[in-house]
Order: sequence, then C-alpha cells, then structure tokens
Amino acid sequence: MPRSWSDYLEYFPSSKEQFRELPKISVVGCFQNGKSTFINCLLNELVARPGDGRATTRISTRYRWGESNTVKLRTNLNKLQTILLKDYLQYNNLSSISENSTFQAEITLDKPILKKIELIDTPGFEAFEEDTENATRSLEATDYAIVVLTNKRTLGESELAMFECINSKQIPYAVIMNCRDNNTQMEWYPNLPKNLEIIETNEATLEKWGYFPEKIGGRLVYPCNLLWYWLAPNINNYLNSDSDDEECDFLDKIEFTLRRKKEHFSKENLIKLSNFSTIESFFQDRLAYIT
Repeated sequence: MPRSWSDYLEYFPSSKEQFRELPKISVVGCFQNGKSTFINCLLNELVARPGDGRATTRISTRYRWGESNTVKLRTNLNKLQTILLKDYLQYNNLSSISENSTFQAEITLDKPILKKIELIDTPGFEAFEEDTENATRSLEATDYAIVVLTNKRTLGESELAMFECINSKQIPYAVIMNCRDNNTQMEWYPNLPKNLEIIETNEATLEKWGYFPEKIGGRLVYPCNLLWYWLAPNINNYLNSDSDDEECDFLDKIEFTLRRKKEHFSKENLIKLSNFSTIESFFQDRLAYIT
C-alpha cells in the first residue's frame, strides 16, 4: 500500500481514464488545532466554520467541485437536506437545522483545486468519544491526510492514538504545526526558536514511534500560522476602519506583535510570515500529476 504521495500516484496511475475517483484528502487533528481554518486557507474562502473554543466540526464534511455553492446534509434517517452555504456557516450546532441528527455534510464549490481532489474536514480526535469514532470513520475512504498539530503542547497520548489510526489504515500523510496564541503573542511566529524547539521534539517523538510523514519544506513537521494567512486579505479593510469590534481588537494585537519584531503590518508580509505559501507549493507540486 502507498506510504507517500508518489507511491500513491504509482499505485493509482494518473491518467484521466484510470482516475475514476478524485483523490480524497482528509484534514486530521485533535480538538481546536485549526483544521477548518486550514480548509479555508487552502480554498481561499470562508467555507468551513472555524472554532471558537468549542468542537465545531462534529461531523465529516466533504468539499467537492460544483458549479454552484451548495450544502447537502445527510441525517441519521438517511435523508438529504439542501441549504445555502451562508446559512450553513451560521449554525454552531447542525442538529438545529434538522430535527434528525446530521452525520455528514457535502459542500460543492466552484474551486479549481476541487477539480483534482476532494477535501474532507474531520471531527477532532479526543474532543468527545463520539467525535473520535466519527474521525476514525472519516478516514476509511481517505487516500492522503494532512495532520494539523498546534504549538500549545508536544505530542501526547491523544496524538499517538491519532497517528496509530492513520498508520493502521496505511494512509500516506504530511504534518503541519499551527502556531497559535500560547503563552505569549510572540509565539505566533512559526519560526520562533521556541516553536522550532517544539517541532524538533515532535519530530523526535514521531521517529521514536516509528512514524515518518512526508516532508514539507524539508521538515517532518512544518510550522505555519494559519490565522495570519487567513486574516491577511482583511488587513486593508482593518486599516480603513474605525470599528472597535472583536476582530479589530485581535488585529491590534497582531499589529503590536509585528512592530515589536520590526515587521511591517501588511497583507504581503502576513502571508510571508505565515509560511503557508510553502504548503500551497507542496500541494501544487503533487496536484500537477493529476490531469
């Protein structure tokens, strides 16, 4: 079975006739690590509901190509319900949409990348027992996985269970570490020495466990700041706004942090500092083989 993207392409030849189904790439991680934000960054649009301290992704959500933006929800009674994407993004609890619990969502979007892959946003491992079961079930049809870690801690039992699950299903994967607000705002910088120390510890732990993901930018665990990349397009709106809302307060903190490091507060610099461009290149290199 394939253990890397190149092995995957050899196992499933890349001619259009032989790729009967698009490769399914699952975004996997523990509770509140930034999986949904990663989806938003990769698709360059708010299409996944980001977390606010709660386990937002409680079901498996598939993103496929379509000429129109639609959301189809499948209930436990095996019924389909279609709603608008803007309405879907407003719900914190999908069970409030239907009297019958929703267990899967399918979102179609007119995004070029989705003509080559299908993205799956999975529930967080170890948020709740049911979520872990749903996350494990989501990996059944997965061809490749992106694992999202966080700099809030080094790898522990929850992550070990997650990697064991991926390894048991022989799924090739890559790992990123989302640098978030930890003890100090300075730890938002992906390449900060303290973050690199966490990465080195995590890489050593993965090797000790016998897990060797594909490298991104030469690292087994690649550092990035998903939120910086996601917020970058909104910087110009912030600079021209007098609003005192919560987002502007948060951007004030980011601006202050950047100035302490003598960095310019701009869209271009946030994108550069986020390190996400390397991850995009990682995908582009691999998707180039799929016609």
